[in-house]
Amino acid sequence: MDAFSSLIDHLPFVGITYGNFKISHLLYADDLLVFGKASLNNYRHLKKIINCFSNASGLHMNLDKSSLMLPKHFVNVDMICWALSLAPKDITTYLGIPISFKRLKISDFSPLMEEITKNLSGWNANLLSLAGRLQYLKFTMLNSIAYWIRGAILPKAVMIFFKKVASMFFFFGDITATNKLHLVAWDTVYKPKDKGDTKATKMWKSICLTAQSTKANWILNITPTSQFSFVWDYWCNNNRIVELHPNGLNFGKHVVSNFIADGVWQFPPGMPTDLVNLIVNVSITDNQAPCLIWNGNPKAKFSDFVKEFYQTLPLCAWSGYVWHKRHILRYSVFTWLTIVGGLKTAWELNKRNIGVDLKCSFCQSYPESSAHLFFDCSFTHSIITSLVPECNVILLRPNLLQLFDWVTDYPNFSSHTKRIYVLTICCTIYYVWRERNDRRFALANSSTNSICLRIKQAIHAKTVNWRDR
Repeated sequence: MDAFSSLIDHLPFVGITYGNFKISHLLYADDLLVFGKASLNNYRHLKKIINCFSNASGLHMNLDKSSLMLPKHFVNVDMICWALSLAPKDITTYLGIPISFKRLKISDFSPLMEEITKNLSGWNANLLSLAGRLQYLKFTMLNSIAYWIRGAILPKAVMIFFKKVASMFFFFGDITATNKLHLVAWDTVYKPKDKGDTKATKMWKSICLTAQSTKANWILNITPTSQFSFVWDYWCNNNRIVELHPNGLNFGKHVVSNFIADGVWQFPPGMPTDLVNLIVNVSITDNQAPCLIWNGNPKAKFSDFVKEFYQTLPLCAWSGYVWHKRHILRYSVFTWLTIVGGLKTAWELNKRNIGVDLKCSFCQSYPESSAHLFFDCSFTHSIITSLVPECNVILLRPNLLQLFDWVTDYPNFSSHTKRIYVLTICCTIYYVWRERNDRRFALANSSTNSICLRIKQAIHAKTVNWRDR
């Protein structure tokens, strides 16, 4: 195929040119995608190249697997198709991604939706823990979506489908579990860690809302080749011409470069004087400058966009306790669920008119709620005081966030001890919740000593190789 590339590059076939960028073809394995000017002469050149390559190599084009895509208003469709012996198509695929001159339909994304459904409903998905399902979502579903959005804009209905199946899979491990209860909204799961959630990578809600909320962060540099829309883009002192002047719509089909010649503004005779006065003070930079800059940074990353999108939300005071540098996902997920009210305690279920025994499974004296379990209950309080003996000095039994704050602020603890104790608290939540479920559903009881031993073994296994011991 290198010979075919050489033929296209050296024979008079005209590819696609955009500014300083030029492309004529893409090769991947046995797939070939050719781009060219839609003219009869250009297609004759392409036909000669194909015939020359076939005669020299003995390799021939498979007409059944080949197709031709032409612009919507092209008039010589039949002649071009006859010349290349190819049938015209509205849509084709390259490396699995649909390509079309027209707007893609929801049905065009069915391969992606089927792939996601298959990945989330396989036997291996059913065996994963809550933390495992979170990781599985990150490295299967989100990677597949990230691959597709490089070449296509996902319709809103497709995004709603992804949110639905991801929510069912994350909370229940079953994408068909539409009638089950979960206490945390999926939009809450999507937020960044420092806003208090699981960091499952947020995709912006809609293009229009995002453009409106972020317009102040973009700096649009005007160059002699600027392709910004003259009427609709925010290039005129961070404003749009359509908003600045009532006659702006008369130039709706133009780009900014149409009004620049030799590096200076050139306006048509019929343009209103007051509109000219608005534009003439906008500076024109050279072609080497980046045309679009985010917050003064020409090399902005996607994380910068996400940070700006969520800047109006308050920072979460407890995110450092849950998602610290050495966090263990299995324990941190249940700690996060506890803080945001996502555990299905008896108190939460009774609030929703689901009749269960309201008494705590440990002390049998008080209603079972997250606040009681961690750590107002005498049973769980004895576990945490055994693991963190210094907290016996606290006058009253602390709740979860109070205990985190106390460990962090206690002056006699080294930074290493604080990390160990924060991890211990998260691990305790996980094993206490498991013990609670065993008592309610498996009729199996363990003593405080047994639970403490499991927690200590788990902490030792995770911290034995820490370098800052």
